Amino acid sequence: MDVQVGCGPEALNQRDCAAVGLLGGLHSREINQVGMALTERLTRGRISMLDGSHLFPMEKPVATAAAIEAALLNLDLQFSTTQSYWP
Repeated sequence: MDVQVGCGPEALNQRDCAAVGLLGGLHSREINQVGMALTERLTRGRISMLDGSHLFPMEKPVATAAAIEAALLNLDLQFSTTQSYWP
């Protein structure tokens, strides 16, 4: 089965959509080069930035693990309080 990442209400089959988030480094050259416009659309506000570069998971593994856990808990809360992913 193909899963469309970050698809919106216009998707043909919303069952096959997946929620998307970004956990990035505040000092990441890669994010600065690419920009955030499309990322902001796809993530629908599920963006967290940690102090560090593109390699922040290796620079601050404990903070990274905590941020991942918080993002997953937030998704669980979001899905458990609504019938659908779509607002």
